[in-house]
Amino acid sequence: MRLALLFVAAGCGGETAPSADAGPIDVSDLEYRPCDPAARVGTFRIDLAAEYTGVSGTVAEGVVPQDVPVLADEVGECRLWDPPSLFCDPACEPGQTCDADGTCIPYPANLDVGTVTVAGLLVSLRMTPLPPANLYTNPDPLPHPGFEPGAGIELVATGGDAEPFTLHGWGVSALASAQGEVAADRGAATALAWDAPADPGHARVHVSLEVNRHGGPAARIECDADDTGAFEIPSALVDALFDRGLSGFPRIVLRRRSADSTSIAQGCVELDVGAPLDLPVAIPGLDSCTVDDDCPAGETCQPDLTCS
Repeated sequence: MRLALLFVAAGCGGETAPSADAGPIDVSDLEYRPCDPAARVGTFRIDLAAEYTGVSGTVAEGVVPQDVPVLADEVGECRLWDPPSLFCDPACEPGQTCDADGTCIPYPANLDVGTVTVAGLLVSLRMTPLPPANLYTNPDPLPHPGFEPGAGIELVATGGDAEPFTLHGWGVSALASAQGEVAADRGAATALAWDAPADPGHARVHVSLEVNRHGGPAARIECDADDTGAFEIPSALVDALFDRGLSGFPRIVLRRRSADSTSIAQGCVELDVGAPLDLPVAIPGLDSCTVDDDCPAGETCQPDLTCS
């Protein structure tokens, strides 16, 4: 799953209450430490979206093979990831998935990790797993923004079917940019610009660029940039990504985030406190469409949502 999480503002199970005055949470030694995809079994996200603040997460009993990308190249703070190539013969039965070595394994189920509490928000949050997928999410709408910029945040899971764990985060500010769309082309670095915060604190800006979202399993570029307000994706990686194909509606997602992780017996679990910003990508010669009327005269909309 690049975990197929629900970033929702409300759910059921658990409770919210005014935050107890226990004093600030010390995260002065917090490092930017997301999980290695090859070891990631769970992610909790505290999402500062445009219209809501939401918390969600799941923890699986093992790594899901299809969620482990293949590192194709790396330049500076950026990595080019290819989708995994999984093949099992005979095909796996229902409830199984193909592993990287071509064998079928039980599909990793999500675990009950006990009661999960989050401190450092404007309200105290207590969550219990929602069946049947053991999804954790805030039971009631949270205040928005749900935390103060620079706030120390602590997530504690009591354990349940796994050992207890604790993760920390840092209250990011909303991410904004005057860059209405991002220009990307072969032979040039892709320039990004956003409003830099007064204090970047423990956050970085995670960048994810996809240009073939509707052409089958897609490669992507991911970068972790310093939160200075500007960054360039190296041209060599952009060229290599373009070589893997283009389809309609390419996009880039910026996410100002803190990232903390810990290891449990099943693998790595992380906490991502982030503010996302989704921007369209303009590529010379590529017209995106959903119907023929979106295309220039004489062209039609193709299955990959491009005009031709």
